[in-house]
Amino acid sequence: MVAIDDAASAPLVRGAEAAIGASEPVEALPMNDPIQITLPDGSVRIFERDTTGMQIANSISPRLAQASLGIFVNNVPYDLSTPITQDASVRIVQWRDEEGKSIFWHSSAHLMAEAVEALYPGTRFGIGPPIENGWYYDMELPEGVKLTPPDLDKISEKMAELAQRDVPYIRIEKGYEEAIEYFKEKGDWLKLELLDGLKGQAITFYQQGEFTDLCRGTHVPSTGKIKFAKLLSIAGAYWRGDIKRPMLTRLYGVSFPTKKELDDFVKAREEAEKRDHRKLGKELELFLLTPKIGGGLPVWLPNGAIVRYALETFLRRVQQRRGYDQVVTPHIGNLELYKTSGHYPYYAESQFPPIVVDDEQYLLKPMNCPHHFTIYNSKPHSYRDLPVRLAEY
Repeated sequence: MVAIDDAASAPLVRGAEAAIGASEPVEALPMNDPIQITLPDGSVRIFERDTTGMQIANSISPRLAQASLGIFVNNVPYDLSTPITQDASVRIVQWRDEEGKSIFWHSSAHLMAEAVEALYPGTRFGIGPPIENGWYYDMELPEGVKLTPPDLDKISEKMAELAQRDVPYIRIEKGYEEAIEYFKEKGDWLKLELLDGLKGQAITFYQQGEFTDLCRGTHVPSTGKIKFAKLLSIAGAYWRGDIKRPMLTRLYGVSFPTKKELDDFVKAREEAEKRDHRKLGKELELFLLTPKIGGGLPVWLPNGAIVRYALETFLRRVQQRRGYDQVVTPHIGNLELYKTSGHYPYYAESQFPPIVVDDEQYLLKPMNCPHHFTIYNSKPHSYRDLPVRLAEY
């Protein structure tokens, strides 16, 4: 495949005739169904139909091709091996791009799953998405297997071993019934449940080496890209976040293209752990966190209450100097107030459900603003009164 840009659009001549210096005009070498590819800088290049993202990257620069992780075609992510069949705008992503990191970490999750399956045959896999720093994968381990921190290093080492094979991530389209049969035979009820929600949709698998997973993609070209990975922690997670469903094992990990980036991340994480508020809160006896009261609901101990009071006193003094008036509002309010403010139902997923009292509905206040607006609206104001400054804790 040959790419032609605007500056090099002269006809291609047949090699043999050009080599002998033919004096007569020679026939132009036709391209097979050319397509126009628009690059991020607005330039347009002509390629043969079914050209892949990797071929486009190579035509620009072999160095770019080496660094490429995925391609966006008309703002839709694709593997670099996917043929492009029509005119399109493209954007190739690398590690420095947020989308590139997401692709890199999602591919790393698949590599970790392959390592886990090799070490613990019979493991069933749920979902393994990329997150802000790395990825996690939920899984049901074989009966009797319980992972401990030392096992994380063993899995990381297995990932490094598998990455050295540098095998491609291969996208495989499957019919719905074929996909069902595959996971029935494998005995993976987690994937079967996921498939149940995909009826009528295109089904794709991805395979690298000995591991095959249900996945939409996108993935890096090959496992050799993932040279430096580390598993960070083990946690429990209810399947699909439902307390009534089975508890799965969740593994968190992170990976980088270079060892320096991984080392820098690990060092920064260790420093952050030294300053973790949960660690300091316990060591300094500032507050108590217990599941008996609820996650994220601190009980301030005497030492912490002193610090909290000092901060509140400081803030009140600053606010008073700047003309703020102190007010106190209830911790709940009529549901209609939050419908008016727009907080309900648009943030329903992050709110506690309404409380019903004597046929009226109340909501734990999401913030102070609706109450403060109500205070402002309780009497007429002149423009000379503005701005009105209210503060509360």
